[in-house]
Amino acid sequence: MEFLQGEDIEALARDVLIRAGTEPAAAISSAQMIRRAEERGLRRVALGILPHMIEHLRTGRVSTDAVPTLSQRAPSVFHCDADGGFSCPAIDFALPAVMDHAIAQGLASLTVCKAYPVATLAPLSDALSDRGLTVIARVGGIVSEPNPGGRLALTLGDVGYGLPSTGTESLPRPILMHAPDLDQQPYEGPFGGPFLLTHHLVILRTELWPADRSATGRVEKSGIAVPTRLLEKIITA
Repeated sequence: MEFLQGEDIEALARDVLIRAGTEPAAAISSAQMIRRAEERGLRRVALGILPHMIEHLRTGRVSTDAVPTLSQRAPSVFHCDADGGFSCPAIDFALPAVMDHAIAQGLASLTVCKAYPVATLAPLSDALSDRGLTVIARVGGIVSEPNPGGRLALTLGDVGYGLPSTGTESLPRPILMHAPDLDQQPYEGPFGGPFLLTHHLVILRTELWPADRSATGRVEKSGIAVPTRLLEKIITA
């Protein structure tokens, strides 16, 4: 095992994404997601998916030069076209306007289309919590499922996120749903065509439901243990 600080993990992810052709701004956004997921102990959807992201960049399943665009379809209703790129940069691009409307109006919705799968909403939840907001969502996500070989394979799944039900929870609860249109789309590997998924998010003020949100639920560690073999796989991807 190697013990890395959060900033080291972020720098590693950013550098290998840029090396694979990602625009710096998109690499920074995706690397921040990986760091914050690792700090929560979500290895399989953090550093665990980084080699797949690199492979998808190099095989054209995700765009290296995507430029997100944002439009407002109605008061507090926003639509972001991710242009075939990673979902994190598109969400980060749209988030300031959506958060401002959610604070002013109580809630706002955001649809992100033509996007990469969402690995986790934990980093988004952290960013929203800092402004007194939370999220409920239905996204095309990355999930782990057993395969005939006995290992957990990463696949696409329709994942819903609901509001916490108790005061001790600080994140929306993920619920795996059934979506036939995702059944035949593999996540792992170079085959399957570009990822052009659609994600739906509703952002609302925390105070609008009577749960105690005093605990943030964030994981703080002095160092994150990362298997040397995984680091070598990432560095040589």
